[in-house]
Amino acid sequence: MATRDELLLSVTAPTESQVKAESGDLLDWLSGEPELRGRVRPTDAVAEEGTMGGDGGFGQIVVEGLVQGTLGPTLAAFLGYVGHSVGSWWNQRRGSSSTAAPVPTVSATLGNGVTVVISGLTPAEAATALALAGAADPEPAAGGAAEDDGGGSAPATQEGGETGPRT
Repeated sequence: MATRDELLLSVTAPTESQVKAESGDLLDWLSGEPELRGRVRPTDAVAEEGTMGGDGGFGQIVVEGLVQGTLGPTLAAFLGYVGHSVGSWWNQRRGSSSTAAPVPTVSATLGNGVTVVISGLTPAEAATALALAGAADPEPAAGGAAEDDGGGSAPATQEGGETGPRT
């Protein structure tokens, strides 16, 4: 699980070799983003065969430097940037898949315990989903895990149109 100042991206695919290739490609993609340079690193975690992710498992990438507890729009904007970038990468993979290999699944787990599946979302949808997940109550509920009661506030919208990572 991610710490309070990290975002954990998990890539799942049917085979371990595809997990390694796809998570490596995503890491390269994110490392090329100006706002993320120096903030992304791989983890050594790969699930064992037969566990989460089918026969292959998952590769994990950590995005460091989230500042939980700061003003909502700052965290929301950063999470939105990451979501847009991952959504762009995923859509690029889907669009260029000329082989029979399935497109990987990418999910993001925030330090507040909220997990968002980014696969299948447009870059704008991924940005919104991560920004909203960051607005969820970061303190664990009485039962342990953080829960979103639906009462969180939406992130502020930037005036003058959307700017974000490459598409």
